[in-house]
Amino acid sequence: MADSVAFVYRQLVSWEDRTPFSKESSDKALELFSQVAEMHSVKVFICHFDWIEKDTLKKAWCFEDSKWKRVFNVKVDLLYQKFGFREETRKIKEILSKHFNVVNSLEMEEVCRDKFATHKMFFDYMKPCFLVKNSDDIKSVLEEIRGDLVVLKPRYGFAGRDVKVVPAEFPLLVQLLGGSKDDMLLEEFIDSSRGVECLGISGVHDLRVVVVDSVIAVSYARFPKSGLVSNVAKGGELRVLDVGKLPKSVVWMVAGVDLKLKKFGLNAYTVDFVFDANQQPWIIELNCQPDFEFSDDEEKKMETEHFGVMCAQFKRYQVQKKQGIKEEMKKNR
Repeated sequence: MADSVAFVYRQLVSWEDRTPFSKESSDKALELFSQVAEMHSVKVFICHFDWIEKDTLKKAWCFEDSKWKRVFNVKVDLLYQKFGFREETRKIKEILSKHFNVVNSLEMEEVCRDKFATHKMFFDYMKPCFLVKNSDDIKSVLEEIRGDLVVLKPRYGFAGRDVKVVPAEFPLLVQLLGGSKDDMLLEEFIDSSRGVECLGISGVHDLRVVVVDSVIAVSYARFPKSGLVSNVAKGGELRVLDVGKLPKSVVWMVAGVDLKLKKFGLNAYTVDFVFDANQQPWIIELNCQPDFEFSDDEEKKMETEHFGVMCAQFKRYQVQKKQGIKEEMKKNR
C-alpha cells in the first residue's frame, strides 16, 4: 500500500469547482506533485481543514488518471499544513497535531513565524536584530546599529510584506513605528549589491535554500523588481542554482540550522541568505511554507526535483516510524 500525504489549506481550496483551486497555477503545481509522488509510491490528497474530522479526511481531492477526483473518508500517514500559523489558526493546528503526524510541528512553525525568535536561536548566523515598541527603543537601538540604512519589518511578517529599508534617522523611524499596529523589528541593513561572485550572481539578491528533513532539495537566487527587497511574490525574478555548487559557507550554515531544528521532528523549510560586500553570507529569515508554484521550464524542473526529495524523505520518515513501532512492540512483549 502506498504511503500518503494530505496538503491541508485554510483558503484557496474549493469543493464546488471541477478542480481544487481557483488558481490554475496551484492546480498545476499539485498535479505535478501528485505525478512525482506516484513514482515514489506516495498518494497525495488535497483538502480544507474544515473537511477533517478527528483522524479522517471526510472529503478530499486527489489527482488520478490525469484528472482531479473527489474522494471520501480517507486516512493518511502525514499532513502538510499549507496555511499560516497565526493566533486564529493555532487551535486548529494543535487539534490536527493530536490526530496526525505532521510536517513542521507547532514549535517549528513558531520559530519560523516569529522573526525575533529566529534571531535568538540563530544569532551566530544573523545580523543584530532588536524588538522596538517606542521611541526610547529606537533611540537605544540606533546607538548600536551600524550603517546609514536599517531594516524595519514586522515581527510576524511573511512574503516580504511591510519590510522597509530606510535611512537610520530617528524622526523617520518613530513616524513609521507609530503608524504600525504590529510588533516591529529593527535590524542592520546588509548591502548585497556586490552579489555572489562564486555563483556569478550580480547585484542585489537573496539566496534561498530549500531543506526537507535535513536534505538540501533545491536552491535559487531571487532579485528585486525594484528597490532592495528580493521577493518573487512582490514581482521579483528568480534564477535556479545548482545545489552541488553552493558555497561551503552556506552549506555549513544550513547544517548548523538543521541541527537545531531536528528536535522539532519532520520538517520542510527554507533558509534565506544575502551576501555582504566581503562575500560573507548572512541568514535573513526562515520560512516553513516554501513556494510550490513556478512558471518557466527550468523552474518546473527544479520543483520536480524538490517534490522528489520531499517524497523520498517522507517515505524515509514513514519507514523509520514503522521500525520504531516494531521495536517498541518487541520491548513490550
